[in-house]
Amino acid sequence: MSGLTVISRQGGAFPDRDSVLRAINPLGAFRTESRRSASTMLATGHPVCAPSGDKRFYEDGEIIGMFAGDIVNTDLLNWADIARTLHDDSALIALLKRLKGSFVLAVYDLRDEVLRVATDSFAFQPLYFQVGEKSVTFSTSIRTFSQLAEGKCNHSANWVYQYLFFNYPAGNVSPVENVHRVPAGTLGKYSVKSGDLNWIQYQNPISRGEKTITDQDAIDQAVDIFGSVVSEWFDINGRVAFGLSGGLDCRTVLAALPDSMLSQIETFTFGIPGSTEVVEARQIADALGLNHNELPLDEEFIQNLPAFMRDVVFLSDGLQVVNRSHLVGAYKALGSGERGCSTIMTGVSGDHLFRDHISAWGNVPYLISADMASMFRGGRKRLDSASYKLMFGNRYADFEQHIEHAMDLLEQDYGELTDPEAYFRYLMYVAGPKYFGGQAAIANAFSTFRTPYWDRELVQFSMDIDLGTVGFSGQLSSKDKYREAALQASVVARNQSFRNIPYLNLPIDVFAGRSPLRFQAHRLSRKLRSIASGRTHIKEENWPLWYQTALSAEVNQLLGKDSFIGEYVSAEFVRQQIEETNIHWLGKLVTAEIVLRLVGDGWQQR
Repeated sequence: MSGLTVISRQGGAFPDRDSVLRAINPLGAFRTESRRSASTMLATGHPVCAPSGDKRFYEDGEIIGMFAGDIVNTDLLNWADIARTLHDDSALIALLKRLKGSFVLAVYDLRDEVLRVATDSFAFQPLYFQVGEKSVTFSTSIRTFSQLAEGKCNHSANWVYQYLFFNYPAGNVSPVENVHRVPAGTLGKYSVKSGDLNWIQYQNPISRGEKTITDQDAIDQAVDIFGSVVSEWFDINGRVAFGLSGGLDCRTVLAALPDSMLSQIETFTFGIPGSTEVVEARQIADALGLNHNELPLDEEFIQNLPAFMRDVVFLSDGLQVVNRSHLVGAYKALGSGERGCSTIMTGVSGDHLFRDHISAWGNVPYLISADMASMFRGGRKRLDSASYKLMFGNRYADFEQHIEHAMDLLEQDYGELTDPEAYFRYLMYVAGPKYFGGQAAIANAFSTFRTPYWDRELVQFSMDIDLGTVGFSGQLSSKDKYREAALQASVVARNQSFRNIPYLNLPIDVFAGRSPLRFQAHRLSRKLRSIASGRTHIKEENWPLWYQTALSAEVNQLLGKDSFIGEYVSAEFVRQQIEETNIHWLGKLVTAEIVLRLVGDGWQQR
């Protein structure tokens, strides 16, 4: 992925430059820069055709500056101004608050030997750090700490516990022992001379405004905000590919674009040939006259699946579960070759802003665990000791103590779990940046990943309206898919080109008009037509079959008697999941096993 590493050591030996660059340039395809003073080494790398390449590295005799990831509005990033005002933290913080995108920023003051590092508002782009005796290492890649470790690297038991319980660590732990993830919206200052490291939280977790925007006012403002925000994220020179499905999130993004921008992009979708997702995406692209690519999950993909399964963990730094292995093949196909993408755009997370609910079951099992979903719905409760005792055996007490502590910190940072705002913050600051950050890391190995729904202005707007996740969580006792689609459908319906493209095989204005009786009549008509035609829904993926066939030998080998995860999880539990082909638990167990092996092997790809 696009990355950076900074290592400061007083009097210590540095790793060689190639080793440092290799950790942030695993495929050897990035443009790289590195500099070294007597006490500090800085390195960065990014895809050759990444946006704002000329802004990613700066040096003027006073500072060395760099960023990794993606800054959408790099016109605001004036390195010379930063050098002039570097000793004024308030000026740097004001800039950080205005920058959009998923990024990590690093500025090294050559005169005072002070290093400043900062995460974006949601820490979508990860930054990890490890503190030693008058030394510190910062890196956007967990590979750095495994590959550059002096001696064998140890994995973190706390990471195993949090990964298996939450799906993604809820705290700042990482897979590597004594390596921690920097929180969202945080500025760090490290003095090379004294060895002091201090943190400033420059951006607080987002909160709801004093007044709720309701009904038509919310829809009218949504049209304006989508129009201004989305266009800014699409203001890119070069080839742009946009992930298209039959869903509402992607078409809302496309409908917000002016025709001049829409005509310049191409779309893509991946899935089993003939699946509903693939067919609907093609229909939408044809209706809009877009250049469209289908990336099939076919026999060739299935043959490569065992390799993709390892690659997805390796390239995502352990953030992405193996049940998303198709991402490697898809993004590689888009980003490689003579016509590599400048940017891969997506509409992920729109549902988390506008169509979610505190019950959280729509995000189970991948984004949120069933246990957490239950707690968001009914309040915090003790762990299910019977099932977890079966899973962890004599480690159960240690597991329980650690998870209870992690839950305490979650509530301390975000509020009581049943509070709609706490649920929303968990999505945007805990689960989302890890799950979608893993997806971004894979895409960023070949291109640059962007999703406009992570724009802070759009996130804030979604909190302040009644027709959004926080509003629905406070109003509704159960899901109401019709009502929850109203706002995005209204944005889509304002665009003439999209008005006649059906959503869920119904006219889009059925949802935008917010007429329940009309919706029910159309839905009944759709059901009758479906019965008459004998049409069936074909899923775009078939993980139960793939686990039983293409992945069977690989899973049994990884989860065998010599597995690392076997130190934590009982053999009986593992055997049960394999026999039942429980793809959720198999995905988590296999992912954890690959991560633990990578940590022990110096994160080397086999």
